[in-house]
Amino acid sequence: MVEDNDYFDLNSDNEEYILEGKFGDSVDIGKKMKTKLLEKAEKATCKINSIKITGTGFFCKIPFNNNKNIIKVLFTNNHILNEESLKIGKIINILYKGEPKTIEITNDRLVFTDSRDYKIGLDYSCIEIFDSDGIEDFYEIFNDNFSFGNEILSVNGYENGEDLSINSIKSGYLKKIKNYKIYHSVDTGKGCSGSPIILTNRDFKIIGIHRNTIKEKKINLGSHIKDILNHIYEDKYKGNEN
Repeated sequence: MVEDNDYFDLNSDNEEYILEGKFGDSVDIGKKMKTKLLEKAEKATCKINSIKITGTGFFCKIPFNNNKNIIKVLFTNNHILNEESLKIGKIINILYKGEPKTIEITNDRLVFTDSRDYKIGLDYSCIEIFDSDGIEDFYEIFNDNFSFGNEILSVNGYENGEDLSINSIKSGYLKKIKNYKIYHSVDTGKGCSGSPIILTNRDFKIIGIHRNTIKEKKINLGSHIKDILNHIYEDKYKGNEN
């Protein structure tokens, strides 16, 4: 686990963001574990083709209405699906299980996003998923407290727009969680934006959404799922449901 005074300064404002990062700090989790992660990913992730960029999305169950309900959602980055893409009547084009599929933004579908600048924003978009959308499997979030050391994380994304395969499963270390940011060393490439950040040894539960790379610090960055959920709840209870 990286401390504040280690090789990068978490408080620095001199951050240049890029959309891929490979730093040689990967972890070989073995073919058996990769196969299990791939089987989950094939049913619970999708490729998102937006106007300007191709990225990854994943399907997840989240608590809602003061934990009274569970809703199913699609998560990705705001820089993949921005507020313009989420307006009522817009069509989201995805590739799911190798087949094209569309999700229409309608009045009755909950939609949330955070379009603030990277340095203060969570860079996420969230779309409610209905049973009629035909999604077969969903990740669950990690909502417990834990004291971690070298926690192993995995990311599965549509790197360079390619289909999912055993080579799509990349693993590395959780370096630090500070404020809403998750710093990790999982190798990522173009197209991995919006991928789930998975706690490999904790039933594949989701701890965050992969965003980008901080070039000068040679570290990858995600948004913590707990902070995203808090943002969703605040938005919902302000009455901004769409």
